[in-house]
Amino acid sequence: MSDNFGVIEFEWDIDPSDTALLVIDMQSGFLDLDSTFGKAGLNKNQRAIIPNVCGLVETCRESGIPIIWSIQEHIRDDKTRLCHKIPNHLEKRNLFVASRGTNELNIQEDMMKVHRPEDHILWKHRASCFFDTNLATKLKMLGVQMLIISGINSNYCVESTIREGYFHDFDLVVPKDCVAGSFLDLHEAMLKSVHIYFGVVTDLEEVAGKLSGKKAASGV
Repeated sequence: MSDNFGVIEFEWDIDPSDTALLVIDMQSGFLDLDSTFGKAGLNKNQRAIIPNVCGLVETCRESGIPIIWSIQEHIRDDKTRLCHKIPNHLEKRNLFVASRGTNELNIQEDMMKVHRPEDHILWKHRASCFFDTNLATKLKMLGVQMLIISGINSNYCVESTIREGYFHDFDLVVPKDCVAGSFLDLHEAMLKSVHIYFGVVTDLEEVAGKLSGKKAASGV
């Protein structure tokens, strides 16, 4: 079998009129050097994509694509997690990140430079941006069919959102240089899954090129 894993060649494009950009959890708790993740030495890969995600936000904004920022918020005495017989993912590694009432919920400082008041903020308490949130409804209200996915962490919040987004029948675009996680093998596995099953794996340059072509064609 080739490196393409049996996936057929196909053409795809981006129509800004029915596309949105989702920026997943690019917040202080995961990205700052003195954050829970930073002190544990787990955010080198995530910090490395900050310039690319900023570039993606600006590129999409220039094409009139709405920007949605997700914020992960954990509650330390979450009763639903306290009833687990098996330790939850925070307890397993003793990483209580993005806790309610802390500055770890803030959009990371460098990312705030490309944030705008008109952007949408999505609060979530679980990995997927769709689980128990109004994201699906919001996307329908915005007339969205294609969702560009960026952010962290590749194998958990990003992948959970991708899978559920696919189940909601959205077309999914994942720029590989705009997503990251602590574990390279799991990051690569997520990209492979997207390529085979859930959408298209691309990069910032290709997304920018497609959107630039659209602007040129429209005379903007």
